[in-house]
Amino acid sequence: MSVAEELPTAGVKKTWQVVRECGRGQAGAAWTAVVCLVLSSASVLVVPLLVGQIVDMVTGSGGGRPLGPVAVGALVVTAVGAALAAVGTGRTALVCENVLGRVRERALAVVLSLPLPTVERVGRGTVLSRTVGDVGVASDVARGALPAFLSALLTLLVTGFGLLALDWRLAVAGALALPVWAVATRIYLRRSGPQYAHERTAEARLSQLLLTGISGARTLRALRLEEVHRNGIEERSQAWSTAALRTCVTRIRFSLHLNGAELFGLLAVLLTASALVRAGSLSLGAASAAVLLLMRVFEPVGTLLYLLDEVQCAGAALARLAGIVGSPAGGVEDAARSGRAMPRDSGLTVSGLEFDYGDGRPAVRDVSFRVQPGERVAIVGPSGAGKSTVVGIVTGTHTPSRGTVTLGGVPVQRLDPRATGLVTQESHVFAGSVRDNLSIARPAADETALTAALAQVGAVGWALELPEGLDTVVGRSGRTLSSVQRQQLALARLVLADPPLAVLDEPTAESYGGDRAAVNAAVDAALKGRTGIVVAHRLSDARTADRVLVLDEGRVAAFGTHDELLRDGGLYAELWSTWQASRSHAGHGGA
Repeated sequence: MSVAEELPTAGVKKTWQVVRECGRGQAGAAWTAVVCLVLSSASVLVVPLLVGQIVDMVTGSGGGRPLGPVAVGALVVTAVGAALAAVGTGRTALVCENVLGRVRERALAVVLSLPLPTVERVGRGTVLSRTVGDVGVASDVARGALPAFLSALLTLLVTGFGLLALDWRLAVAGALALPVWAVATRIYLRRSGPQYAHERTAEARLSQLLLTGISGARTLRALRLEEVHRNGIEERSQAWSTAALRTCVTRIRFSLHLNGAELFGLLAVLLTASALVRAGSLSLGAASAAVLLLMRVFEPVGTLLYLLDEVQCAGAALARLAGIVGSPAGGVEDAARSGRAMPRDSGLTVSGLEFDYGDGRPAVRDVSFRVQPGERVAIVGPSGAGKSTVVGIVTGTHTPSRGTVTLGGVPVQRLDPRATGLVTQESHVFAGSVRDNLSIARPAADETALTAALAQVGAVGWALELPEGLDTVVGRSGRTLSSVQRQQLALARLVLADPPLAVLDEPTAESYGGDRAAVNAAVDAALKGRTGIVVAHRLSDARTADRVLVLDEGRVAAFGTHDELLRDGGLYAELWSTWQASRSHAGHGGA
């Protein structure tokens, strides 16, 4: 399924509709910004006219008026104009940031409501590109380029009126550059819009493939798909480079056309002003003011048209965000949630699963097993055997091409999200306090419930000893937690969420020695009273499970207790023997 099918891009009408909806309540600040920018642009018109008066005074045609007040007036107008421009720019940026903030909130709300299979099909790289990359592009333009763009547009309009007031013939001469500007801009806009949208899409597709390679490196190696994946990255990198180069060439051509238009317009005004001065129809000061005004036009026009580059890029980003906000995906998911149910018990039944990642090679095939309520089952097997794929199907992240998964009689696609809890080896710590990290699982939990959950997984000691207790900020913006503490925090969230089924993907992978014992104890406590699926990299985790599911090349090789599988020989016995030998060789002793 293509990215466009999953996360559409809004058209111009829909984009403006979303912007208007998110801009409600910003009218006062917006009008303040417009008034300040208009007055600032008017100050640009006053200064060249005052300079023209100074020229007339110096050349003796100024009527003998004193020079000082005019010079002081020019300085005052310049200072006031700069102050108004600063206020207008600041208010414009504030309005835009508020609007973008609301657009981002709505986009995130839709993305978070998407079904997990949809997120996997679209790709996390694409989702991140939309909700982070596109917001960043639009925000940068809102803070800098957009205020400058509006100021340049207003300055152009005011300057045109100034030339017209001096002499209509000067305005006509200056306007000779407009057809060149108009044609160049029309060509640029027609080409650059689709090019920028294509460049953003190509970048998102490359990001998705890079993220897939990082997160699925072991699977790619096991299936010998490294070369195929590298070729895919090279292909998408080339596509992105080609798209970026195409937009760069378009910008360079546009720049050459603008420079030619400026030269033509300046030459026309100089010749016209010279003829008018010689004919006595225009003073030298007025001619000087006209040339200064025209040169003042070049700067805002150049700014206006050069910033089309950034505004176009921001427009493409905003359209992609508006496409998410206006997507029916969120409403569809809300409707789906209304028909979801909690299971009648925690018994898990998997029947005839088959799944592939779009390459036609089944990652798992004909996988069937049953987990009794309250039972803990470990999934083991060589790298690439299909362990993570089975877990993805059980948790609803992947949709199988064949087969069914039910929990307590309810198909996994119809399960209430609260029915399943997932803890991965890369336990995420959200930016915020320990309390924030725990409350995500149960927002209504009080202090007693939070403390009890931490105590159950053996984390209450270190948590309460933090400088500010549960209010201590952790994660990237705060205190760094150890791998054991991160895992205990994730397991405490699991306890608070209290799902009937808990899925743990290699929970002890990042722990060693005494730390592993602490994590094992936390896992035992968190799984108490609920059905558990544990993907086991270390076979000691499999030994403590009630039963072990052995996968090999995407199929079920064996299913039974640890002792039964050792007694029967086969793959599990080989894996156990190899693992024991490696531990003995490393000096760790027995299991």
